[in-house]
Amino acid sequence: MTVSEEKPGRPPRRVSLALQGGGTMGAYSWGVLDTFLERDHFEFAGVTGASAGALNAALLADGFARDGAAGARAQLESFWLRLSAVCAARRRSRFSGAFRSLRDWVGSVTAATVHDVAGRALADFEFDPQTMEPLRGAIASTIDFSQIPRAPFPVFVNATDVRTFAIKVFEAAEIDVDVLCASSCVPLVFDAVEIGGEHYWDGAFLGNPALFPIITGCDASDIVLVRTAPRSPSLPKDGGDLLARISELSFSAALARERRAIDFVSDLVRQSPEKIRPGLREIRIHDVPPHPELGGWKGRAFDASESNLRRLHALGREASASWLDGFETSAGSVSQTVARR
Repeated sequence: MTVSEEKPGRPPRRVSLALQGGGTMGAYSWGVLDTFLERDHFEFAGVTGASAGALNAALLADGFARDGAAGARAQLESFWLRLSAVCAARRRSRFSGAFRSLRDWVGSVTAATVHDVAGRALADFEFDPQTMEPLRGAIASTIDFSQIPRAPFPVFVNATDVRTFAIKVFEAAEIDVDVLCASSCVPLVFDAVEIGGEHYWDGAFLGNPALFPIITGCDASDIVLVRTAPRSPSLPKDGGDLLARISELSFSAALARERRAIDFVSDLVRQSPEKIRPGLREIRIHDVPPHPELGGWKGRAFDASESNLRRLHALGREASASWLDGFETSAGSVSQTVARR
């Protein structure tokens, strides 16, 4: 079984997918994936994801195991619209929420208050830092985790071990609602998620997403990286901008280091091709960049309104359609390297 049926004169391109996180920016990746599945250009060799990218990876595998590309498209849409519905049911008044937060802050600066202030500043719906509701409920009611290992491609989800500062990669058979919540667990907003006696935070801290699982665990030489974070050329102007930039840097640092390592190995191999070891292969990374309009979405990673999610989905479809039109004819390679199979 493949993601794409071979078409006359153009066999499907075998690629691995790398899906970035970003809260409700995951709806943008939903739009990108929706176009990929609709056009049938690719056969997926594997998928890696962090945070919202992990959610999309699991939805892709679950739906594909059920009913191929059509099933994957249906599962992605079902989850994002369900998330919007459950958040709408918990929507609150921003004014009253801000007043309560200020009152609590003046009265007692505790860990619970920090959670409350952070949550009310970021989201317009009530959520529980301990249970991660309503996200947890939306995941549990949409995804059939028994289907994920049956998908025709492996899935990898990464999270950050709070105690050891190490990256933890969960494979298909290990993925459940706790794993997806762990990969999406933003500190100060949610409590760390406990799995097997260890506690985890958002996977984007140590890989947004991690690339090595699809390099060592899959056979494709092409990786398609779906990016959700637009780069800002301007300097931060105030405290809010500064905090946003710090967050962007922390979530992009691990991926940047991994890509530099790939480039370094590639340079060594090109300089001494006679020393290439058996079992190594060239890897090409292709970026599907964020739509230019995503720059206006800063600070809205917790806006789960249906209008916002549908707009992000539309931008993802627009960006991916444009990118696909030039993919076959352009080099599209951000880096070329050799990696061990």
